[in-house]
Amino acid sequence: MFGATVAACIGWIIFKLSGLPMGSKGHVGVTEIVTFTTASLPALASAIYGIRNQGDFAGGAFRSRVTVERLEQLRRVMVADPLEHPRLLGKLRSLSDIMLNDVANWRTTFKARPLTLPG
Repeated sequence: MFGATVAACIGWIIFKLSGLPMGSKGHVGVTEIVTFTTASLPALASAIYGIRNQGDFAGGAFRSRVTVERLEQLRRVMVADPLEHPRLLGKLRSLSDIMLNDVANWRTTFKARPLTLPG
């Protein structure tokens, strides 16, 4: 789809440089067709790629459960501990580790499925 977009752009340039008429009043011309094509194809390719990546529902659910369990465990510890600055600082670091780990898992999932052309 990305190749077809590039081909449409190159074709439009060649058509424009050739001096041929680009369209007439009241009709859809070459410029309108190329504009529609170059907007639609990349959007369609991106949507297909997104759907392909979103197919990892089971993995996402598992990672979310693990994150929730770790956050619940941290919450229980925070409720049980006294509210002192050094302890809260440690808990904040634990919280940031949990959240960064979750983001890293999502990043790994999407990095494992790179965009392959043609889309």
